[in-house]
Amino acid sequence: MKIHQSVLYVGLGGVGLQIGTQLEQQLRTEMCGPDGLALTKHPQLAELSPFELPPFLQFLYADLDGNARNTAQTAGRLDTDTAASTATYLNVAPAASSSVTVTETLRQQAGPAVRGWLPGPQSEPAVSPLTSGAGQLPTVGRAALFGRFLESGGVEPVRAGLLEAFRRIATSRDQLQALLGYQPRRGCDIFVGFSVAGGTGAGLFLDFLRLTAAAAQEILSIEGDDQADVKIYPVVVLPSALDFDTADRCAQIRRAADLNGGPALMDLFEMVDRCNSGLSNREVIYPGEQPGPVGEFAPAPTAFLFGKQPTAQPDDLPRSVVAFILSLIGTKLQTESGTSPWSFASEFLSSTQRRGELAPDGTGLRPASTAVAAQLTVPITEIAEILASRLVAQATMELRQAAPDEDNQEPIQSFIVRSGLTPLQERAVDHQLPAVRNRAKGASSVFGMLSEHRAMAAQQNQQLYESLETKATALAAKFRWGPAVREAVAQHDLFRVRRVVLGVPGSHDETTRAGFAGFVHQRGRPLQPPAPQFATGQPAPPTLSDRFLGLRRVRFTDPAPRTYLQEISDWYVWRAQAEWHTAWGNNSPIWVPQLWNLKSKLDNTIKNF
Repeated sequence: MKIHQSVLYVGLGGVGLQIGTQLEQQLRTEMCGPDGLALTKHPQLAELSPFELPPFLQFLYADLDGNARNTAQTAGRLDTDTAASTATYLNVAPAASSSVTVTETLRQQAGPAVRGWLPGPQSEPAVSPLTSGAGQLPTVGRAALFGRFLESGGVEPVRAGLLEAFRRIATSRDQLQALLGYQPRRGCDIFVGFSVAGGTGAGLFLDFLRLTAAAAQEILSIEGDDQADVKIYPVVVLPSALDFDTADRCAQIRRAADLNGGPALMDLFEMVDRCNSGLSNREVIYPGEQPGPVGEFAPAPTAFLFGKQPTAQPDDLPRSVVAFILSLIGTKLQTESGTSPWSFASEFLSSTQRRGELAPDGTGLRPASTAVAAQLTVPITEIAEILASRLVAQATMELRQAAPDEDNQEPIQSFIVRSGLTPLQERAVDHQLPAVRNRAKGASSVFGMLSEHRAMAAQQNQQLYESLETKATALAAKFRWGPAVREAVAQHDLFRVRRVVLGVPGSHDETTRAGFAGFVHQRGRPLQPPAPQFATGQPAPPTLSDRFLGLRRVRFTDPAPRTYLQEISDWYVWRAQAEWHTAWGNNSPIWVPQLWNLKSKLDNTIKNF
């Protein structure tokens, strides 16, 4: 989709915000592509972020309701920072929370500005807090706006946002030309969306039309666009388009909406008639500083009115309005000489002569155009969800089954390290057995050396046993599987991570079959001795005797002493590992709940698929 002119959308009140957010979403979908990078392929637009709209498309939203602004700001946005480059949200609510306080202050401090439209205090309705809306009272909505101006010393709270939007538009003509391939027309199409049924939209639209016209004239003329073609198109949602129930309370709301719509449309039509007749608008005084007339002339040649169609659903209204706006700004005009630099909306209105004719009832001209838009939509979101569900289901079935040759030794080792259980895997001793003096000769001397080595092994084993009482407890307390899971899911799919933790039944590899949990549990079970003689205790030194009347003395290098030294070494290693198993098993009340929690988290996550 191509946009053939600069566009500013101004959304007022809840309906205006809803239309604007859907317009933004539709433009992102059409212009940015599924990956958000379609626009960045143009050199002039290469600096745009994914899903960022170009600066010649601007959106400005104003509402008293803070919750409505926040909802609109986050609706359908992939990145609110990216959206901020083209969207501005104005808080037009005054500091005072009560409408009575605001109107009383306006009567006292800004009498000339409110004289003629703000009634007296008799039987005045009270709306509080104003940050929740105008309570379907347009006068309250306009009073809130004037109260905001009074606090700020002028119209700057609205004017500043409008000026910034027009500056972005004025400085982005090169980017629009790069996208179109031809020189675009000077100017901007401005759509102001609101409903005349509520209090905020019906109360703010007239002043926003004036302020928007003044800001456009100020910026575009400063940028050298003296002949800029600026058109403002009010997009008006009528009370008949809104969904009301038949209950008594809703009937009251509908009647109030109808009563709001009549005066609002009369004011709007007067402004449009004055535009088409070349007459200036009535003078409006705003609180605070006002260097000159604001919006003396508003280039609003017509207003587009949207009512409810017989077969339309409530959700169809915003889509219909969006489809109508897109048809005006996205339609390419062809003439005999080629592509026209004028927008479809400008060409359409310029060719309509009836706007300057008298109305059949003799009251005014023909200021409004009834609008009907139908959009044939492909349910892309629903189709995408179905495809995504099918893909996820298929991927889940494939990933749940381990490959026949799956080897998880390396992932399990990494899991052990990241969980802080490396000491439990190594089962190291505090001290190695000292080296044995190998110069001993004679049965008595060698036997004494072997007995001394045996006693040293028993002593160091006892010291390890005592130290593990605190060391194993500290290790169990520091056991944390969170970092290990985070690292594992960064490298493997979630289903394999579960197999790394809980094991793969039937695997030919013992480590893969047991998994991380099997390793931790195995370290808490008693360790069987590697040799039967170890089961009865520490091996005793062999009986040694010299031969040939002492002529052949026993030496350290003889087979019997060497075999016994190896046996003591094996016993010492086994006893050290066995002590680790015993100490770790004694701390099972600490680490077993951690393992069960890990298993539960993984099972619940997998179950969601």
